[in-house]
Amino acid sequence: MDGLSAVSRQSDQSISLERAVALALQNNLEFQMRSLEAAIASGNRKLTGISMLPSLTAQAGYRSRNNVLASVSRSVDTGNISLIPSTSSDQRSHNESLVLGWNMLDFGLQYFRAKQYGEQELIATEERRRAMQVIAKDVAYYWWMAKGFDDIQPDVDAVRGDIEQALRNASALASAKFNNPADYLDYSKSLYLTLKRMDRLMLDMSQARLELAKLMGMPAGVPITLTADDGLMLPAMPEARLAQWQMAALIFRPEIRQAEYRIRINQHERRAFWWGLLPSLSFGYGTYHDSNSYLVNNNWNEFGAQLGWNMIKLAGVPAGYHMQKASRELAETQARMQATTVVSQVAIALSSLKSATHFSCVSASLADVDSRRLSIMNARAGAAVLDRLSLIRAKVDNLLLRAEYATDRAELQRSRATVLASIGIGLVPDDLDGKDSYEVASRLEGWWKTGLSEQLKVVIRDAGTEGDSSPLVSIPGQEESELCL
Repeated sequence: MDGLSAVSRQSDQSISLERAVALALQNNLEFQMRSLEAAIASGNRKLTGISMLPSLTAQAGYRSRNNVLASVSRSVDTGNISLIPSTSSDQRSHNESLVLGWNMLDFGLQYFRAKQYGEQELIATEERRRAMQVIAKDVAYYWWMAKGFDDIQPDVDAVRGDIEQALRNASALASAKFNNPADYLDYSKSLYLTLKRMDRLMLDMSQARLELAKLMGMPAGVPITLTADDGLMLPAMPEARLAQWQMAALIFRPEIRQAEYRIRINQHERRAFWWGLLPSLSFGYGTYHDSNSYLVNNNWNEFGAQLGWNMIKLAGVPAGYHMQKASRELAETQARMQATTVVSQVAIALSSLKSATHFSCVSASLADVDSRRLSIMNARAGAAVLDRLSLIRAKVDNLLLRAEYATDRAELQRSRATVLASIGIGLVPDDLDGKDSYEVASRLEGWWKTGLSEQLKVVIRDAGTEGDSSPLVSIPGQEESELCL
């Protein structure tokens, strides 16, 4: 209950875009799961590193008998007992030992296992980074959608009130005997169709608030208040060659790095296989103590070495060789396939961004033109030149255009985030480890204002290829193309 109360207190405050992303990273269960996977992989690597150390075994024992441990000797030739019963052991004794041992075969195998766990830790870290990028991108999209809904919600309520009032008037007029009921029923039908058209789109936009709450880890139905100011817009894309974008993706994308790590895991596995075929060479050194009073030396040190080789393992060499070869080819094929997919995703993301930029510009211009047209129609309706149904339809059309612009604006932000993610740059810096959402939000604000744009320019510049003749990718901002052509 305390966690839900904390979430409720957070939702009572105005949530900015950067704070929404910070809350999502703090409360989102998928991101927490990826973080735990990275922590587990790190723990496995450290534990395997400890396993490479020599073993140090301390032992202590106590022995007690109810009679004397005595023995005799029997002649091998005659079978006669040659000695009277004698003992060389106390009835009660204790012993201690401290033995240091090291097996070179086990050391080599654990070494390669530690290397593999290290690569798995890097894979988990990249998966965490990818999850962080996806979550931030989704939060930005749904935040902008919810923000667009908030901006037009008052006008939606006002228009819905006008429609309800018009329906009541139509119902009263239709019941009058001196009026033609069919005309007013047609009038009511038009109003209902207009209302349905408006509510359908409003329902789609209102779902964004629920999706945003889910991403931020808030319970369904918790009220969310967004800040009055617009969220920070993502930086415009710099002009660069397509090959530069694709080369940057092949360097920084988490999926590409993960494929490379898997190849290295396969290499370590192959080395561990061949190492396991070697003889086992173990060393041991220990210090011992035994309280037996019959011993001449109760304390002594002992060193030993042992060489062993399980030659049956050689029978599995052919099968192991072919398996390792197939695993290597599979990892390399997966890496090539991932690279091909990434290169295609970059081209698709850039094309989608260009289209989203155009659609957003057209939607903005269309909404502006229609708003001016609505002002003229309001004036005509005030002068009784325009009928009420036409004015209501005009208001609904204007709301739908404004809602469409809000949707296109959110889609533009998602397209920009998709382009950044397609080359491995996220909306959140990779070293963001703060736990307090306010601190994280403060860092995000500075990152979006300067850091993200600067990193994007550096990445594109460093990814340049000599003699590049690929198409030049130019995506103008909305302010650069007033006519959206």
